[in-house]
Amino acid sequence: MISVVGHLAGGSDRDAVLALLAGTAVRGEVVSGATDERNLPELRRLGLIIHSVGDPAAGPVPPLAPPSRYAMLGSLTLPDLDDTPKPEQPGYGETVLLRTVPVPPPSWRDELAALDAAVLERVADQLYVTRIPGGRGAAVAALEFVLDVRPYRLSDTADAGNVVSPGGQLPGARPVRYEVLAHRAPDLSAIRAWLARQGWPEDGAGRRKVRFRCRFGDPALVELARRQDVAAVDLYVAPELANDHAQRIVGLRATVPALAGLTGRGQVVGIADTGVDSRHPDLKGRLLQVVARGRPNDASDPHGHGTHVAGTLAGDGSASGGTFRGAAPGASVFFQSVLDAAGRLSGLPVDLNDLLAEAYAAGARIHNNSWGAEAGSVYRMSSLEIDEFVSEHPDMLVVVAAGNAGRALAPRHVPAGFVDLFSVTAPATAKNALTVGASRSTRGVPDLTWREWSPAGFPDAPIGDERLGGDPDSLAAFSSRGPCQEHDRIKPDLVAPGTCVVSTRSALAPDRSFWRDWDDNYAVLGGTSMAAPLVAGAAALVREWFTGHAHVPSAALLKASLLNGTRWLGGRDAAAQHPYPPNCHQGFGLLDLAGALPAMYVDTWAAASPGRPLDRLGQTVRLTLHRTDPGPLRVCLAWTDPPGRGIQHALSLVVVHRADGRRWSGNEQRRTAYATADTANNVQIVRLDRAGPGDYSIEVTAVSELLFGPQDFALAVTGGPTDVPGAGWQGQP
Repeated sequence: MISVVGHLAGGSDRDAVLALLAGTAVRGEVVSGATDERNLPELRRLGLIIHSVGDPAAGPVPPLAPPSRYAMLGSLTLPDLDDTPKPEQPGYGETVLLRTVPVPPPSWRDELAALDAAVLERVADQLYVTRIPGGRGAAVAALEFVLDVRPYRLSDTADAGNVVSPGGQLPGARPVRYEVLAHRAPDLSAIRAWLARQGWPEDGAGRRKVRFRCRFGDPALVELARRQDVAAVDLYVAPELANDHAQRIVGLRATVPALAGLTGRGQVVGIADTGVDSRHPDLKGRLLQVVARGRPNDASDPHGHGTHVAGTLAGDGSASGGTFRGAAPGASVFFQSVLDAAGRLSGLPVDLNDLLAEAYAAGARIHNNSWGAEAGSVYRMSSLEIDEFVSEHPDMLVVVAAGNAGRALAPRHVPAGFVDLFSVTAPATAKNALTVGASRSTRGVPDLTWREWSPAGFPDAPIGDERLGGDPDSLAAFSSRGPCQEHDRIKPDLVAPGTCVVSTRSALAPDRSFWRDWDDNYAVLGGTSMAAPLVAGAAALVREWFTGHAHVPSAALLKASLLNGTRWLGGRDAAAQHPYPPNCHQGFGLLDLAGALPAMYVDTWAAASPGRPLDRLGQTVRLTLHRTDPGPLRVCLAWTDPPGRGIQHALSLVVVHRADGRRWSGNEQRRTAYATADTANNVQIVRLDRAGPGDYSIEVTAVSELLFGPQDFALAVTGGPTDVPGAGWQGQP
C-alpha cells in the first residue's frame, strides 16, 4: 500500500475515488488515503489530480540552510559540533520543524494556537517551521494531527562551509560580511544586541535581517547559528551587473490592433542601476526623477550600464530617427542610481524593501533590476525581501534579470557541450519576481562563436560552435538556468533577446563597458540585463492596456498575461532534454507581446473583478467558458505567494472539457517521468493547440493550508472565439 494525496477535479466520481482509498481524510476537494499502487491509473481516470505518491512522513527534510560558498573545498561538515540545540541555550526547543498528516483537520491551527504555538513558514509538503513556547513541545507533539516534531538545528540555520574555517584553507583572519535573518521581526533587536556584544560592526539592518562584519569562520558564528530566534546565517555576496531587432522578435512592433497606440503612457517604471545620462536625447522627458543612492548628489553614469537599460526600456529613439526606440517610449522612469565611487553597487540598501518602497512612493508599479548576486539558484535573503514587498504591495511587478552565470564547462546535469543548470542569481530566485533570461538576437554584432567569446565558459560543441546572434530560436549561452534548489521551482519565467542589443550610450562611459561601439549615442551590449528592461517595458504597455479598460492590474495579472503569451523556442539549447513548456532553460518561453493581451481575465485582488480569493484548504472556484469553434486555448494562473523559502500557499489549475471529461493540469509537462499536480510553482499554464467547441471549466483549488490569510490569484485566458457567461463563477464550499 502507498499513500496518495490529491484533489478532485470537475466531473470526477467522488464516491468511486473514496472507495479505492483506505483511511481517508477529506477537506473540501482535497483527499488523502492509502491504496494499492495498481489503482493509480484508475484514480486518475476517475478525476483525482494526484499531488504526491508514497510515504510523505518518510521523506527527507529538504536542506534549509544556504549551501556553502566554497564548494571547491569539498563537503564540509560539523564533525565536532552537536547539531541539536542545547538545553542551556536561551529559547531552547522553541523553534521546531513540525510535520503533520497529509490532510490535517480544519481545527489544527486553532489547536496549535491554544498552546500558543504559531506556524512561521511552510518549507515542504506537511512540514512547517513552528514557534512553540518553552515547555509546550510535548503537548504539541501529542496532538493527533502531528506526525513528528524535531528541533530547528544548527544545520538548518547555516552551512558549515560558511561559518567554520576549514583548517586554514581560506584566510581566517580576513574580515568578511555576513547576513543573519531572524525568524520574526520582533526577534531582531535581541540578535543585534548579541552582535554588538561580540564587537561585530553592522553595515545596516532591515525588517528581519542584519548585515555585519567579522572574521571568516569566527567560532562565535556557530553560537549565533545555534540561536533559536535565528532562521539563517549566510555569507554576503555583493550584487553585480547582469550585463529595433529585439522589438520585432518579441512582438513589440507587431501589427496587432489591440497594441496600436500603446506606448506606456501614464505608467511609471522604476530602475535601479549604475546611473543615467539624463542629457541623452532619447531620455529627455522620460525621467520623472533621478535619485543618487550610491554617490552623494551624483547620479551620472560613468559605467554605461544604467543608461543602456533605461534606453531599452523607455528611450524614444530621438537620436536614431526612431530606429532604436525603447519598448515603452511613453512611460516615465523613476531612476535610482546605486553605483558608488569605487564602481560597486553599494547604493543598494541592506533591505531591498527600502529600495522598492522608495520607487513605489514615487508612483512606480513596475521595477527593473538588471543585477544580481551569485546564488546557484538558491532562495537567498534578498529573494525573500522581493517576495515580502510584492506580497504587501500586490500591484508592484518586480522584474529581475536571471543572471549571466550560464556555463557549459564540465556540466553536471546536462550532456557535455550544453549549458548546465542551477545558475540563477539572487534576487532572481524570488517567487513573486518576474525573472528574465536571455535569448539570442537576429543581429550578429560582434560576429563570434560562444567559444571565441568565452573559451573557458563554452569550450565544447555544440554550444561552443554556435554564434552569439543570428538564431532567435535559441538562448544566450550565458543566460542563467534554473531550477531553484528549493521545491524545484521554474526559473527563469521567460526570456527575451539579450545578445547584440543596441541601446543608448552614456557620454561618460568608456568603450570597454560595451560589446561594440555603434555611434556617439548608441552602443552594443548583451546580458540578461538587456533582456529584463525589454520585458519591463512590455509590462508597461500591458499595464497601460489594462488601465485603459478601467482595471488597475495586480502584479500577478501582469505576470499571467505576459507568460500566457510567450512563444516556445525550439533551439536545441532552449529545449535541452526537456522540449515541453515550461523548462528551466527558457521558463515558459520567449516574450511575445502579440499574444499577451487576454481575451478574458480574472484578478481577485481587484474588487470589481469576477471571482473571489480562496480562503481554505480544499476550496475550488470554477469559471465556465463556452467555445463556439475549435482553436488554440491558453490559460495561465499566477498568484503572489507569501514570503518564504518554498511555496507557502499551493494552488492548482485544472481545465476540464465537460462534454468528454478530459482534464489538463497546470504545468503538467513540467515533469516527463510522472504526472502529478504542480505544487512547487506559483505560475501554472495549460496550453491546448486545438481545443474543441463546447463548455470548459477552469478550476483553481487551494491544495495546501492557507496559513497567512485568503489567497488572491489572477487568471489570463487567450484563444477564441470564447464566451464567458456572466454567471460563470461557481464557488465550491
